[in-house]
Amino acid sequence: MAHHRVLHVGTPKTGTTYLQGILSKNRPHLREAGWLYPGGKLNQQAAVYGISGRDIHYVRDPQRFHALGAKLLTRLAEASEQNVMLSAEALALLPEPAIESFIDRVGQPSKVLVTLRGLHKLLPSAWQQLLKAGHRESLGQYLDRMDQHRAGLDDPWRAYAFGEVVRRWASFAPVEVVVVPTSGGDPAQLWQLFRQAAGLPDVPDLDVQAQDANLSLSAQAARILLELNRVVAGEDFPPARAKRLRKAYLNRAVFPLAKRDGGGSIALPSSVGTRVRAWNEEELAKVREHASVIHGEVADAAMPPQQVPEPQPDIDGTTARVAARQVLALLMETARQGEASSVSEQVTPG
Repeated sequence: MAHHRVLHVGTPKTGTTYLQGILSKNRPHLREAGWLYPGGKLNQQAAVYGISGRDIHYVRDPQRFHALGAKLLTRLAEASEQNVMLSAEALALLPEPAIESFIDRVGQPSKVLVTLRGLHKLLPSAWQQLLKAGHRESLGQYLDRMDQHRAGLDDPWRAYAFGEVVRRWASFAPVEVVVVPTSGGDPAQLWQLFRQAAGLPDVPDLDVQAQDANLSLSAQAARILLELNRVVAGEDFPPARAKRLRKAYLNRAVFPLAKRDGGGSIALPSSVGTRVRAWNEEELAKVREHASVIHGEVADAAMPPQQVPEPQPDIDGTTARVAARQVLALLMETARQGEASSVSEQVTPG
């Protein structure tokens, strides 16, 4: 009986955390059905760093992950009589020589799965993740930078160019594409499309809570966070303190509100909408050419006409800067009070 070895290679910002959450929570059920989802973590990303980290631009010390990579390779060698599912969106970054090397080490996949969503959704989502990490580019500036990376298929554009990802991997194995359904529907629809594409059994536990780090920012919260990052940078805070202040803003204000009343969604500036549409159509053409099967509706990844002319209502830069300074003052005062309380508790007689 032939056994399946399926690689899910991303792309980033396409529901990968949600899918990996289901896979990791249902490991025992998958094992009973003859499927191995290796390790005990959410995904196999760290192990991939240990195997192919030298070909992933942001992995500065691949040796740090060597043991995890070796452990995964040993487990895969032992699983020759099992179906195997691996999921790591870092694989979307690998160029062809690195893909060939990776396959030589982990074994020939029976198929490769690529999850994708339109660039008009993916790029604003990627930008807001950078804001959460302290970046100070506006969305327009970020898209201009992506345009520069796009010319040479440089990182990180290499992972976002989903058609190119499909093309590269299709040289080594059949690639099946799963299009992320448009928002507003049943979240489990993405899992069902993915499960059917992979040939996985149905599983009982689909209750995966969204991680705060992956919660979407509203347009208003993103604008204030952008200005907060700029204000904090201007104050020349040590990196650790800047990170604590940013995290406090997100955890105390943004994430709780996102779960109740998220505000307006982030939309492309009208000045770049036509450009992103052209990028998206180019990538979809490559998908149609190189994917062996497409699961879901390609139209869900297409950029609708109304995305070009009018962005969502926003707050102006002056208001955002004032709000950011007020947020910073409040966070610093709260931190001072916490430090004073801690000192008081330490000197109070027992």
